Formats: sequence, structure tokens, C-alpha cells
Amino acid sequence: MRLDDLSPKLIETLIELTRGEEPRKWGKRVRIRPKPSKCPRCKKTFKETGFGFVCPACKRKPSKYYLDFHYEGKRYRIFCNKNGDPFSDYHSTKKYAALIQNELDQGTFNPSKWVRKDLREFLFESYIEKWLEFSARKVKPGTFKDRKRIARNILVPFFRGMDIRDIRTGHIQDFYMSLLDDDRNLSTKTIWNILAELKTFLNFAKKREDIERVPEFPEVKIEEKPIVWLNKETQRRILEYIPGEHKPIFIFLFTYGCRPGEARALMWDAVDFENEIIYIKRTFSAKKLVDIPKEGKWKVFPMLPHIRAILEDLYRRKKSMFVFSWRYDHYGERALPRIWKEACEKAGVRGVSLYAGVRHSFAMQRLYEGFSYEEVGACLGHSDVRTTRRYGRLMAQNLAKVFSKSAEVVDLTEYRQKKTADNRE
Repeated sequence: MRLDDLSPKLIETLIELTRGEEPRKWGKRVRIRPKPSKCPRCKKTFKETGFGFVCPACKRKPSKYYLDFHYEGKRYRIFCNKNGDPFSDYHSTKKYAALIQNELDQGTFNPSKWVRKDLREFLFESYIEKWLEFSARKVKPGTFKDRKRIARNILVPFFRGMDIRDIRTGHIQDFYMSLLDDDRNLSTKTIWNILAELKTFLNFAKKREDIERVPEFPEVKIEEKPIVWLNKETQRRILEYIPGEHKPIFIFLFTYGCRPGEARALMWDAVDFENEIIYIKRTFSAKKLVDIPKEGKWKVFPMLPHIRAILEDLYRRKKSMFVFSWRYDHYGERALPRIWKEACEKAGVRGVSLYAGVRHSFAMQRLYEGFSYEEVGACLGHSDVRTTRRYGRLMAQNLAKVFSKSAEVVDLTEYRQKKTADNRE
């Protein structure tokens, strides 16, 4: 039976029956209210029946509904579900009323999960902007640049419209599978970086106590690539093809194995001629000068004689506050890699980046010379010796001493005699 088939008298009866329901104590009952409260046609108040709200005179129904109740001394009016969809059907609205009523009875009601203002705040695309705003003040510009790109170009398109409090392990797994199926053929390391940023974002929400727990993440094993490095002879050969005006900064990099951004950021206030000490206390990150290196603490280098001679010469011809200046300013982000690439091509060296030619080469050369992981790690600024140990896995010559002990198990004299006899037969 449809509402239009009912007589006005029967509608009045249904209204009376609805009023006859045993009411809950005010403040404990979730009530469904029509929006608007009066019929737009005849201006009479909508009345609730078993079929929903209806105008007794013209049988017109309201277009929307909302839930009305009191909780902890405050009145709440909820106009949409958790997905932000407005209540436009009486029966579905009644289901949500029952759900909230149950939460009130059980003492588990959380207003922030229902109030529209809070719903917008906890939408993935809204909340991640709050995280980016926080990150801009906490991480280095280069890190923030990558984080913002991943957040806006990869994370938001997948999780758009989701409440961060509703993200579960299944959603993380679906996202991981989407990365594997991506048309861009993302590398394992790229996928690992994306998942790491997502996990950092959810940990941020957990620390703010906006989510109870961080979902489980799939384990992604990164394929370890071989470390590319150069010996000293190859470095000298490349240095011969570097123009004279640029040689000082490359000699400095080869000597100390520091990052190119740290050498570019070296200023005269970090050079102590009296005590023969060089402080590495700045770096460049995404073209911005940062007042602390990547490790978060200063590094101190001894001023070796050949470096002192270079620095004294540069100081006499000082052009700016930067030690290694070019065109009256510091080296740009792309300048050193370009100079390095051109010199490598002339020297016949292929496939070695500036970072590998400097930092990786410094580590491998010193380890082959017999210095310990701790000593090399201290020079490179590694806070964890495990970072340095990954270079050691490539030192086959040092490992040969260990494996050579295995030869003691085999009687090589007897083996050679047997092999000679077999060849004669």
C-alpha cells in the first residue's frame, strides 16, 4: 500500500499510533526530524507515521531529514551519514538513528565521527594537508618536496573521500596492489618509499590520538643494488679533466667524502685556521640552505696540509661568504653534477654519479685500506654502524681471508695427484 492510497482519516490514525510509542527520557532518545519542518505547499507541519513524515493535508513528504538528540549536555543535529551523504530517505535515516541510539546506550558514541564539520576535517585529503603543514616545519626542504609530491599525486587520488579513522589493513593492501599494477612500472624502492610516507602519515594521526591504531603494512623487500665506486687512480684521472677553477671543491670532496650539498654550503665561519678544524654544519636541500646537516648534528674534519693550502689561497681571493664560490656565489644544485659528468666522459668513465664517485668511493677505499667500520662511519657521519657495514659486503678481497680457511679441509696434494693420473689414462 502506498501513502497516496491512504485516506486523511487513516493518516491521522497512524500519527496517533506513532505518538503512542513509549518515549525515551529526553536526552536519551535520537529523534528523526524533517527538513523543512513544514510542508512547502500548505505550510502545515509534517507529521510522523509508519510510512515516514507526511503532510496530513496534501500527503507531501519532506525532501531531507536530520537526527536530533542531546549528549553530555549538548544538543546535536546530524544531517548526513559518515560518508557525508545527506539523509534523504526516511527508512535509511531510521537505521542511522538506531545505530546512534545503540552507541549512546553502550557509551561508545563519538560526536566527531558524525558531525559534518569534523567529517570534513578527517577526510583523507583534508587531514593530509594538515600533516604537510606540520612536515614543512619539521623536515628538510628536499624531504618535504618529495613528501608533498607523493602525498598529493599518489596518496590522495587513491584515498580521496575516505575518513582516516576508517582506513583498515585491507585498504592498505589494495593500495599496495594498485602500486604493483601501476602503468609507470614503479621500482621496488619507489613503492617502499610511498608506503613509508603513508605509514608516517598514519603515525602522525595516531600521535594526535585521532586514530586508535596504524593498520598492518605489507613487507616490501628492497633489492640491494651493487655499490658503484672508484679507486684513487680513476679519481685522479677524472680530476685532470675538471677545469682548474673547479678543482678545489672536488679535491675537498675526494678528501673528506662529504656530501656535495655540504661542500657547497661550507662558509668561512666554519673554517678555523688557528685550530686547523673544518666544521660541517650546513647543507643545501632542494636549493635551500639548511643550518644543520642530514644527520642532525655537526661533523668536524681536521684541516689536512693540502686542504689548508687550498683554503688559504681561496681566502686571499675571497669573493663571498661561501668557501667554494663560483661567479661570486655558491655552486648551484646542478653545477657540480654537470662538471663531473663532462669530466667523466673525457676520462672514459661511464655510469658513475657524483655521489658514488665521492661518498661511496671514500667508504670503499678506506675499508680496503684496513680501517674499521666505526672509523669510516665516523668520517661519513653515520649514526648507525649498520649503514657503513653495507659497504663491507662487497669487499671480496677481505672475505677471501675467511674463506681460505675452508681449504684446510681439502688435501690438495692428493687431489692434484689423482687428477694427473686420470689425465694420463
